[in-house]
Amino acid sequence: MSEKTLTKLEQRDLHALAKAINDRETTIRQLRGKTEDFAGQTITEAMLQGRDLIKARASIPHGDWINWLAVQCPLLNDR
Repeated sequence: MSEKTLTKLEQRDLHALAKAINDRETTIRQLRGKTEDFAGQTITEAMLQGRDLIKARASIPHGDWINWLAVQCPLLNDR
C-alpha cells in the first residue's frame, strides 16, 4: 500500500469490502461449478433426445414426420 496512513474507520471499511469481495468470489466459484455440471447434463440430454428422434424418424412413413412430430412431441420447436 501507499504511504498514506488509514484511519481505523477506513481500515474497517476496507476489511468489510475485502470480506464481501472474497465471499462473492466463493459464490461465483460455486455457481460456476454448478453451471458446468448443468451444461454437461444439458448436452447429454440433447444427445439422447437426438438419438431418440433419429430412431423415431426411421420408423415414420415418408411424408408423415413433421405431422407426427407436431402431434406426438408438441414441446419441441423448430430449433
